[in-house]
Amino acid sequence: MSAVSPEARASLNHIMSCRNCYAPGSRYCPEGLELHLDALAEFIATRESKHEQHRIYRRERELHPERAERLGELVKARLEAMRGSASDG
Repeated sequence: MSAVSPEARASLNHIMSCRNCYAPGSRYCPEGLELHLDALAEFIATRESKHEQHRIYRRERELHPERAERLGELVKARLEAMRGSASDG
């Protein structure tokens, strides 16, 4: 497995070139936020234990409640896609 997921790479590339995004301050333009949440959802979904997945999601929900619903949707979609591909073969 690659050390950096394609989602994380896309998010990082955008944040580094976007004048409106400032990751240390958790400030993102709409496109940057969607890329950030996509990368975070990928990270959460690929954790091996459900306990770890829930711990990370809860922490993000505490820090950024306004983003929790969208992050939850993305994580759920990732997990469903992973289950679907696992049952395919």
